[in-house]
Amino acid sequence: MKKYKYKHNECDAEVVFLVDESIFKKEDAKLLLDFFSWEYDSFNNPIDELLLKYSLEILKLSIYSSKYEIIEKFENREGYLRIDGENGVKLYELTPFQIDDYNIELNKYITTQKI
Repeated sequence: MKKYKYKHNECDAEVVFLVDESIFKKEDAKLLLDFFSWEYDSFNNPIDELLLKYSLEILKLSIYSSKYEIIEKFENREGYLRIDGENGVKLYELTPFQIDDYNIELNKYITTQKI
């Protein structure tokens, strides 16, 4: 069992997967990467690259969904692997994006023509 941890550089959001590489292999990850024609570094481990793509998707979903809701959403997503551990990949931990409206500020007014 291997633990993969992805942390967003700009905030405290984090995704942690547990991967059983005896079940989920590099070849499986490559097939999934190629399914979407995702751009990725072919010199890196395909499992690393796939889980990076999954992490980005999970962090987007985490704004409005819990860890368990995200696991459920992945059950029926075309081209995506289930992340409940059944196929060797499990979403283990999730620290979601925290959107705080006090951290958003107006930078500039833009004058436009009448609508």
